Amino acid sequence: MRFEGGTGAFVSALVRALPADGLRLGARVTRVAMRDGGLAVFFNEDGSEAEIDADQVILALPPRLLAATVDFAPTLDQETRQLWRRTATWMAPHAKFFALYERPFWRQSGLSGTAQSGLGPLMEIHDATLASGPAALFGFVGLDHVQRTAVGEESLVRAAVAQLVRLFGPMAGAPQATLFKDWTADGLTATQADAQVEGHPLPHPGPWISGDWADRMSLAGSETSATAPGYLAGALDAAERAVKETISRL
Repeated sequence: MRFEGGTGAFVSALVRALPADGLRLGARVTRVAMRDGGLAVFFNEDGSEAEIDADQVILALPPRLLAATVDFAPTLDQETRQLWRRTATWMAPHAKFFALYERPFWRQSGLSGTAQSGLGPLMEIHDATLASGPAALFGFVGLDHVQRTAVGEESLVRAAVAQLVRLFGPMAGAPQATLFKDWTADGLTATQADAQVEGHPLPHPGPWISGDWADRMSLAGSETSATAPGYLAGALDAAERAVKETISRL
């Protein structure tokens, strides 16, 4: 099952309920500092630094990415910093491939569009056709970041299309478009530590923040969920917990 219109529709629905002047798109937080009994959040926007004053802050980045890209004054205590850095960001080491078609021709042959393959480069394939829009086959690339870099995106795309032909027939060889996304190369998703494939993040039983920041800040990234870290359900769980923590401190 998929969201009608894709997960982007889910985001758009949430945004419509927010005040327009409260959204700062394209702004990257660089530093959070305690100041005069409150907080100052510094960010880059349109090439210049700006800041917002706050009483509390909720940060929704994966903990590892947060530790690598945002500075804190005073600095985080060692226990918190180490916890964030060793928390793997789910799917950050991986790459995804899409082939878009005019119609889901494989269904006419009685095929589900789902496959497991040891001959690669795609190791797991699914029918990614939405209720509206083009038909698509989607696959996880079964090579790690070092191997993907050595092979190159162009060669991987050609090999992936050839693999779909072997699995689903000659019509798979003429996609209308292909999409390739290497999450490890995305600086808004992964850090250098994410180049190595790790297991699924496990729920952390204790607090995510200790020391000076424990009463000022909450984490809402999916990896901090106590029930489903890394998944969409985990994002909802972590957000609910972060909001409850914040309200209890105000």
